[in-house]
Amino acid sequence: MEPSQPVEIETKIQQLLCEHFPAVASLSLQVEDNLLESGAVDSLGLLLIVDLLETNFGLKVEDTDVVMENFGSIRALSRYVQGKKRS
Repeated sequence: MEPSQPVEIETKIQQLLCEHFPAVASLSLQVEDNLLESGAVDSLGLLLIVDLLETNFGLKVEDTDVVMENFGSIRALSRYVQGKKRS
């Protein structure tokens, strides 16, 4: 079952990122920490994050949505997923 509550979505995203990006876990990133500036995720990693969101949350991520405002942190990803699920 897909997570639907904001805390569940954020937790699921954090779990997915820790699983697929070991640096997220090893750096003990907080939900507001910048994923790219921290070095935990690179530009190619963003493509994997798009795939993870589409697969795990049933979303279609548009190319124009892949910006720092939406993909900069775990919290930003969570807000993005919540917004897409409402629309």
